[in-house]
Amino acid sequence: RWLADREPALRTAAVDALGALKPAGVEESLIRALSDALPAVRRAAAPALAGVASADGLIALQNAASDPDESVREAVVRALSGRADGRALAALANRVRDDSPAVRAATMTTLGSLHERRALPLLIQGASDPDEDVQLAALVGIGELGGSAEPAVIVLLRKRLEGEPRFAKAALAALGRLDGKPALEVLVATLHDPELARTAQAALL
Repeated sequence: RWLADREPALRTAAVDALGALKPAGVEESLIRALSDALPAVRRAAAPALAGVASADGLIALQNAASDPDESVREAVVRALSGRADGRALAALANRVRDDSPAVRAATMTTLGSLHERRALPLLIQGASDPDEDVQLAALVGIGELGGSAEPAVIVLLRKRLEGEPRFAKAALAALGRLDGKPALEVLVATLHDPELARTAQAALL
């Protein structure tokens, strides 16, 4: 009944409690909360629902990823972290071109957490985003994704080694988490660069 209370703070608190306690039948209540009139309630419902979501819950989250409120979209994107599910990937793919840089950056972070190779083209796309924070999140996401180093990834990361220090360090960290000889060769080559050598050494460990 608290989810229907007229007081927004009580509705938000109820969502938080349901997400923590996970009582029987909670998913249906949290799906309804994703349609609450108040963004704060919808924002709280996203991670709470992700913790209990079945197929119906994932469909609701996928739809909520297009919420008109930027903060809700970001919360939904973050709530999908670690869910290597076709619906989750589809929802994230639609947010790669979101109007909000914060949502796009969160999308890159979550894509990396999926450990799903189908996310790689989206991360490569994010590395060319107009916003630098999104670019950085994409580089970190590529490292989180891991796996074999595809030629396009090697070209991308090698190019970022020539840029600003924070991008170079992110690229080195990503290379250190990729498998295969090409990634190793790039890392070894940077050992001769005094500005990057220490980071390259850490990536090799």
